[in-house]
Amino acid sequence: GSGGGTGAGGGGLDGSVGNIGLGGAGGGAIQISALGRITVSGIIVAGGGGGRGGGNSTGFTNFGGGGGGGSGGGILLEAPFVDLTAAVLATTGGSGAGSASRGASGGDGANGIDSLTPVDGGSSGGMTYGAPGGASGGAGSPGGQAGGTNANANANGGGGGGGVGTIVVRSAAGTLPAGLVSGWSPDGSLVQVARVLVR
Repeated sequence: GSGGGTGAGGGGLDGSVGNIGLGGAGGGAIQISALGRITVSGIIVAGGGGGRGGGNSTGFTNFGGGGGGGSGGGILLEAPFVDLTAAVLATTGGSGAGSASRGASGGDGANGIDSLTPVDGGSSGGMTYGAPGGASGGAGSPGGQAGGTNANANANGGGGGGGVGTIVVRSAAGTLPAGLVSGWSPDGSLVQVARVLVR
């Protein structure tokens, strides 16, 4: 997955990161290929990283904006027979971080998890200059939410949430394995947080 964007404002005069909130890392890629059968009876997560909150040190040019959450990664399973009836597959994005204010630094975003529920964004550092981060994609909405804004002069926004990644299943039958539905699945036996393609 793609990494989240860097928050605005708050860099050091010497070019250092300073108060700037860094973006979360993108989710990795997992490929499992077999000549016979793949049976997953556990959890596979390729989630994105949460953004870092903007800092509020007065030693830099401005308080920092929140970093964006990284997008979810990818999961590829390919074999003649694929059994996912007891599996949890997730490629949730990370959530965006909050921006800083006079009172506190912005809260960090959260890493992508094995759930259909979007991951909440990081908290605002305060009302004067801060804003909350955006939630990650999930629960039928693949794109992450935009970070919050603050209309006050010299304020910075929260980082946006990362979108979900992709799950691809390839089997000899070319049909979805038992327990897996195309699109978004609220089924408790399988948590699917990305579109599923079968070839």
